[in-house]
Amino acid sequence: KPAPRPLGSPVLGPTPAAGAAAAGAKVGRNDLCTCGSGKKYKRCCGA
Repeated sequence: KPAPRPLGSPVLGPTPAAGAAAAGAKVGRNDLCTCGSGKKYKRCCGA
């Protein structure tokens, strides 16, 4: 498990999954979340 970023640190760039969501690809509730957390969408940003 990666260490959490300190608050206020810059994000290095969009993850490939986040770029796919920005392009309008529909995310299924059981697919991995586009934020890159590794959780299912329904348990993360889709809640």
